[in-house]
Amino acid sequence: MPLLEIQDLQVQFFTDEGIVRAVDGLSFSVEKGKTLGIVGESGCGKSMTALATMRLIPPPGKVASGKILFENQNLLDLSESDMHKIRGKKISVIFQDPMTSLNPVFTIGDQISEAIQIHKRIGKQMAKIEAIQMLEKVKIPNPVERYQAYPHQLSGGMRQRAMIAMALSCSPSLLIADEPTTALDVTVQAQILDLMKELQKEFQTSIILITHNLGIVADICEDVMVMYAGRAVEKAPSRLLFKSPKHPYTAGLLTSLPRLDETQDRRLIPIDGQPPTLREKANSCTFAPRCKLVIPQCLQSEPDLKMVEPNHEARCILSEKVEVQSQVKR
Repeated sequence: MPLLEIQDLQVQFFTDEGIVRAVDGLSFSVEKGKTLGIVGESGCGKSMTALATMRLIPPPGKVASGKILFENQNLLDLSESDMHKIRGKKISVIFQDPMTSLNPVFTIGDQISEAIQIHKRIGKQMAKIEAIQMLEKVKIPNPVERYQAYPHQLSGGMRQRAMIAMALSCSPSLLIADEPTTALDVTVQAQILDLMKELQKEFQTSIILITHNLGIVADICEDVMVMYAGRAVEKAPSRLLFKSPKHPYTAGLLTSLPRLDETQDRRLIPIDGQPPTLREKANSCTFAPRCKLVIPQCLQSEPDLKMVEPNHEARCILSEKVEVQSQVKR
């Protein structure tokens, strides 16, 4: 049984200009101890999926329908007080900008200790000891001294390590990492990814990694879900998806972005056009206006997400032709 299972999730924002379908019928699952990568352009619904899982959708948005099953319990049926007990203890999140996520008027240690005290119901001194131990686990030098530091006194990499320490302080079953390395240089990125892998092995934590960096996905994720316009357009084990993408958008991402797992230089090919607005219900393939393989049938209806080969799903009627298009001459 999956640790987390999302079923037909619909997240909508009700605005003066109409209903924005930020997440439109999304379904996926995460197994215990595994890492799922969610990739796609900005605005495709990745972060909204994470916020919906935590039940933190900002107004005027709301979860319009669907189920969020965590440990076989629908989180949408829980009261806010019951959900408060799950956030931080069973499900934790690392946001992409620790400078805005950490409170600037409290020390790093106080913020980690507070989370430990709330969820573990232990005294302040014991919480401090555990917080210092977590700072040591995430390889922050001089953890006793750093415990007293304020966020602005730490580098970007140190702040991100502190966020990871806070997220893992209560040994959650699920960790949602939303662009955890975006603001970091390449060397620190690699250190943070290695740290996440080490801690995952130690705590047996499942991870949802939200990113636009396919190199990170190749390095850390067993499975990948590609999102476009609020929907999943492809799902597969990472090795299979990198070897043989079956949706033109996935192929476009592979050729338009640099990848950390490549050893040779190659020419980057951008994806032409812009993502669609999410205010109108799609009556055709949402990627059709940007797709180089488009045919008249693509404009007649939105294709379903279907199995195109074992363990590989794609939302494209021309999936058998995509693989050739994704190859790039070196």
